[in-house]
Amino acid sequence: MRGVRLPQVAGAVLWRAIGVYVIWVGATYLLEGRVNLLQRFDPVGRAAYAVVANILIGIGLSGWLVHRVVESGTAEADQLGFRRGGRAYFRSGAAVGSHRCDP
Repeated sequence: MRGVRLPQVAGAVLWRAIGVYVIWVGATYLLEGRVNLLQRFDPVGRAAYAVVANILIGIGLSGWLVHRVVESGTAEADQLGFRRGGRAYFRSGAAVGSHRCDP
């Protein structure tokens, strides 16, 4: 779309989000894809992959980026899909409470 331009701040946020995604994809490739981790039994490797790629990078780094965007005033938490408690806590508790672990 020619002529459509993002504001400079929104463009910077977009590039940072793309950077987080590229870091996550790279970590996933190095920890899982390159060594075919999910095709063999390696509990330590799978735990390292889950912690590093999914938790630290996927949740931690992206959460830090969202925090920085909200703190800088670029966007409000409501605009990014975050709301205060209430129904979300109830639904999360109901989902966890209804889960059955069959032996």
